[in-house]
Amino acid sequence: MSPMAGGKKIIAAFFIAAVLIYYGWLLGTNLCTVAGGSDSSGYLNFARRLRNGPLVEPVKTVEALGLSEEFRPLFQPIGFTRGSRSQTIAPAYPPGLPLHMAALAAILGWKIGPFLVSPLAALAGLFLIYGLARQLGLSRPLSLVGGCVLAAFPAYLFIAVQPLSDVLASFWGMFAVLAALLSRKRAGWAWAAGAAFGLGVLVRPSNMLILFPLLWALPSKPKIFLKFFFGGFFFGFVQFFFNRVLYGSVFTTGYREEAAGAFAIRNFPTLFLFFGRWLSRMLTPLVPLAWPALIADRNVPRRDRLLLVFWFAPFLIFYGLYQPFESWTFVRFFLPALPALILSALLLLRDGTNYALEKIRAARFRDSKTREILAWIPRVMAGLLVVLVVHAEIGQVKKLKLLDVNEFESVYEQSCLAVKGRLPETSILVSGQLSGALTFYTHFPICLWDSLRPQSFFLLQQKAALRGWGLYALLFPSEEKEFQNFAPGPWEKIESYRFVSLWQYKPK
Repeated sequence: MSPMAGGKKIIAAFFIAAVLIYYGWLLGTNLCTVAGGSDSSGYLNFARRLRNGPLVEPVKTVEALGLSEEFRPLFQPIGFTRGSRSQTIAPAYPPGLPLHMAALAAILGWKIGPFLVSPLAALAGLFLIYGLARQLGLSRPLSLVGGCVLAAFPAYLFIAVQPLSDVLASFWGMFAVLAALLSRKRAGWAWAAGAAFGLGVLVRPSNMLILFPLLWALPSKPKIFLKFFFGGFFFGFVQFFFNRVLYGSVFTTGYREEAAGAFAIRNFPTLFLFFGRWLSRMLTPLVPLAWPALIADRNVPRRDRLLLVFWFAPFLIFYGLYQPFESWTFVRFFLPALPALILSALLLLRDGTNYALEKIRAARFRDSKTREILAWIPRVMAGLLVVLVVHAEIGQVKKLKLLDVNEFESVYEQSCLAVKGRLPETSILVSGQLSGALTFYTHFPICLWDSLRPQSFFLLQQKAALRGWGLYALLFPSEEKEFQNFAPGPWEKIESYRFVSLWQYKPK
């Protein structure tokens, strides 16, 4: 190696290290360390029960107030579902992320440990997509471009600063596919592919769809598939164990109520356009269109083309049939399959550039200098396309204010802690969106206002009054008007915590 080449490598290494340090700093300084809405509070409540128990918890308020079993759903905060025994509730979310959270909490404490899972997975994911790109034959510079596009993708960055499962599911999905590709050279990697696949399914059940690209990534040898199977067998057992303990059957999940009737063929046209529009805004239309176009690129081995096609297609079909969405944030469901789009675009960019260079080299020019000048055109065009994509991503990050998430989410913690210090222990809190956070930060019984009906609320307030319990409500502005249709009566707003209000039921 010449001194000049060695110097370039050192400069490149320092530059890459600086970018990674900056990205880590960006995630760390914008990290959301709050148990907020249904997802984040649901995972954190589950994680804490893994450490402190119980996983399946009796609804004590029903018994304390002398209410019947039909009142149990009223005291089931968001993020929970009915448990395996009568009059019990259990966490509704998959155990994968809570297990990671509990492990980091044991090392770093509950104040910061659980909240580092997503940013650490996001950073590690950049190395994985680089490794995937290299295994698919891309050069080091283009592989680094893949990492940059993934890092700047708005939904990736948005989830990376929150205690949510999507980035972690993406990490284990990429790990599984990379290990499967490596098993083409060393069979032992099939064990790791199976384990990563099993962990990914524990984190997000829809990661089961990663099995489709794995079938093309793994060598077609019975011994390899056996190693893959036994690599993931333990984590399948863990999933069945949690299903049995939490819900009473190894084949029952916490999504049983949510999934019922959520899928329909009629949803596909609407959702296809919805996701296509947002992916095009975030990545420009170039990247999503490169994915189907790759199937015609004969310079990419057929097995690798099918790998990338069957990596994204199952997710598109699965979530294309799911219930319609209104918010762009649901693009996060595609994070485990996003590398397929990025890698497809990079492979087409490489082969398109090489094709143009070959045509220029084959052309006849009077002098070689003209050929050298023209040869820069496809390289410059390729660079401009990369800049265009990253610029679109950064533009969406700024437009959607993705790094301001902690500013909004902090109201969950602030309002819950304020209520905890203000209300007597014999209080029942009527709530909705804040019910998961209230469960995490306080010990008050929580009653869901949208599960109430005027008749059931009348009976509830009578029973509470007889036993000296007070009724309060902690609500977002969007809930204030509607909640009194479900829980009518003399409610009085007594305090506000930013845009969250505390109400007291004051019978005459």
